Amino acid sequence: CSSAIIANAAHYAGSYQIAPQASLFSHQLVIVPLHFNRRRDVLRQALPVLCGRPYSSQGTCLVDAETQITVTGAKHIQLDGDAFEQTPVTIRLIPDFTDLIV
Repeated sequence: CSSAIIANAAHYAGSYQIAPQASLFSHQLVIVPLHFNRRRDVLRQALPVLCGRPYSSQGTCLVDAETQITVTGAKHIQLDGDAFEQTPVTIRLIPDFTDLIV
C-alpha cells in the first residue's frame, strides 16, 4: 500500500467514516491500507466517503493493545490531520490512557 490510516476512532473530521470497525471504547487499533497508485485511485476511494458511505479497503485489520506497529522507510506522518514527523516510528495503544466523557 502507498499509505495507511491507523485509528482508534471510526469517524474523522465529523461524519466521515474512515475506519468503521474502530471504537474509542475498544483496546484495539484499526490499520486501514490505502492503495493510491494513480490520481484517479484517490478519487475512487474518497468519493464514497464524501458521499456518506463508510470507507472500505482490502487488508484492513485489527490489532490488540499489546501489539506495536513499526513503520520504517522515509514517509511523512500526520497525527489527527496535522503534520507530525517522519518515519521510522513505533505506534502502540495505551489502554485507559484517559477518561472519555460522552
